[in-house]
Amino acid sequence: MKFNNQVSRFAFLSMFFLYLNKDFFNTKSPAKRILGHQVINRKTEKPATELQCFIRNLTVYLAWSLEVIVGFINPKRRIGDFIGNTKVVVSEKEKLISIWTDLKSTTIKLNFIGLLIIGGIYFYGISQLISIMN
Repeated sequence: MKFNNQVSRFAFLSMFFLYLNKDFFNTKSPAKRILGHQVINRKTEKPATELQCFIRNLTVYLAWSLEVIVGFINPKRRIGDFIGNTKVVVSEKEKLISIWTDLKSTTIKLNFIGLLIIGGIYFYGISQLISIMN
């Protein structure tokens, strides 16, 4: 029974990690590619950095109920956009297969590795909280 709990916890945390990092490749999640949207830096109007995308997506889990309320008040930007200094703009629609092209051409950057480490520590902390609660 213990093995099933660990596998379930790992699966949940893996999905959570993927969600937080869904915009890393060309600042477009799979849904944004299909719908033709992109996350950009509000100040420079260039694609947002990995850190900005991570922060933007992290707020959904930290304050999802507030995100919903803010979404009704200001449908153009959510809390994560304000904190990450980002916005979502219309861009060219792409096929979902374009993710593989971006993955192949990606070079590992220091900030990407840093975010992976921060994400790992974050998920380790969440897994410890989950085990304490059980």
